[in-house]
Amino acid sequence: MKKSICIITLCVLLAVPATSHAVSGLFGAEGAIGWGQHAPIGNIAYKGESIDLENELGFDQESGLTARLKIEMPAVIPNIYLVYQPMEFEGTGSKSTSFQFGDLTFGANATLSSKLTINQTDIALFYGIPGLKLATAGVLDAELGLNLRLMDLKAQTVNVSAGSETLDFLFPPPMLYLGIQVEPPFIPIAFETEARILPYGDNHIYSIIGRLKYNLPLPAPVLKIFVAAGYRYEDIVFKDIEDSDAEITFRGPFLEAGFKF
Repeated sequence: MKKSICIITLCVLLAVPATSHAVSGLFGAEGAIGWGQHAPIGNIAYKGESIDLENELGFDQESGLTARLKIEMPAVIPNIYLVYQPMEFEGTGSKSTSFQFGDLTFGANATLSSKLTINQTDIALFYGIPGLKLATAGVLDAELGLNLRLMDLKAQTVNVSAGSETLDFLFPPPMLYLGIQVEPPFIPIAFETEARILPYGDNHIYSIIGRLKYNLPLPAPVLKIFVAAGYRYEDIVFKDIEDSDAEITFRGPFLEAGFKF
């Protein structure tokens, strides 16, 4: 929670100078705070057999805050897109067979109290597709760039008899970023999709977001205040990172409120 507050505060502090320059036409800025639900499906292994997140560890759907800030820079300077997505799951369950997790062996049908935390920070540098927005009279826009994802993962399993074992690492995969925005004329809505992709050997990350925005009617033409609803899908597969393997899918809806200059 402390990390969430720090990231959200950083977004606000970055937005203040950006919005002042946006009024003069040098910069553009868009920021939003959201609330999303996410349910984990898949399995994880640490120096041993895999264990099912949903059926054996007892993880279920959770919800939490999200934050994002996009700054459009002038001339040839790349634009910046920051996204923070924290996720935390807790559950109680058991596995019908004994298994190894880290340096501990947990017995068959032993009661397991587990916690999984995945905090993801995306930092993207991107450019708009030249001439596309002008050629479509402002209806269609697209962005393409590189994204660095800082994935802070911590998985802990506890049993009264066997003890406690924790997997904890920071994984910084580079990814491709693609964003598409569609703003139909004469109506205050916009459709957006974002994709962050890393296909690499046996590892991959597919992160896809769809968003429907509604711009609130305001007298000031420079400022847009919007509310949005969307859906997030993430598929993460990694092999032999810090002696661990995982195949995890997260999915769920989200709501946002934000601004755009």
